[in-house]
Amino acid sequence: MEREMQRPNVHYDVHNNPIYSDGLLHNPIFMFGIVDCFLDGIHVLFAGPAADFEFAPRKEQYQITQRAFYSGYKHFHSNKVETFGLPNGISFMYGPVAGRGSDITTVRDSGLDDFIRLIQQNKSMLYMAFGDLIYNAQFLTAIRSCYEAHGAGVAP
Repeated sequence: MEREMQRPNVHYDVHNNPIYSDGLLHNPIFMFGIVDCFLDGIHVLFAGPAADFEFAPRKEQYQITQRAFYSGYKHFHSNKVETFGLPNGISFMYGPVAGRGSDITTVRDSGLDDFIRLIQQNKSMLYMAFGDLIYNAQFLTAIRSCYEAHGAGVAP
């Protein structure tokens, strides 16, 4: 797997034109870990009728709690966990937190970007953590993505 990711590769588009991509050996940033947020689906909290008869109204006092865990993007109730893994097996986990917020909110609340900079404060060069497209935010200095947004007007 590691050698497969490091070597250059050739892909073909719909018109059978070759698209050459360099492997991770030619990556412009020095990566040393991978960061990702994932949603873990849960049951609807405090669901059920307020009384014990047919067509009873819902429990109104729990609507705020139910909305806090509802992911409007994925359309289900969930918890969110942020993981940061190193090649030697050491990992950092933050969460679970309510699945309503975005990945950027979670990484900001966890302080992972500051932690990565802190453990490298006396180094001459900064190693980065690799994440998906959402980690191309302007305020992140130690977490990067090699993906580019196409058509959305978001700068990498």
